[in-house]
Amino acid sequence: MSKEGLITAKELKRLQSKLIRVDRFISSHVSRLLKSDLVAVLAEFQRQNQVFLCVKLYEVVRREIWYRPDMFFYRDMLMMLARNKKVDETKKVWEDLKKGGVLFDQHTFGDLVRALLVYIVLINVH
Repeated sequence: MSKEGLITAKELKRLQSKLIRVDRFISSHVSRLLKSDLVAVLAEFQRQNQVFLCVKLYEVVRREIWYRPDMFFYRDMLMMLARNKKVDETKKVWEDLKKGGVLFDQHTFGDLVRALLVYIVLINVH
């Protein structure tokens, strides 16, 4: 991740409690990031379980001209959302995946099923 990507990630984390300012920052700064930085910032927020910021960046990535539906992009989002028990967001990403005609290989699909099963078990335990 470049210096600009790091600065953007830090600023998004700082602004995340202020919805209007986050949206303004995304339109003015995040949209200027290189593809590699945008994807790296999203991956870092997924690692940190920053659901709100991940969903915001997910939408930004999907609007980019270079975006093409990719099974790993959806897998990572769905696994992060399942880990954080976000049902509505998970359903939305799943619908986007189906609309995009994304097909999973058996290993990726298995990863996804395991993550969702763990999520279902956690809901039933609590």
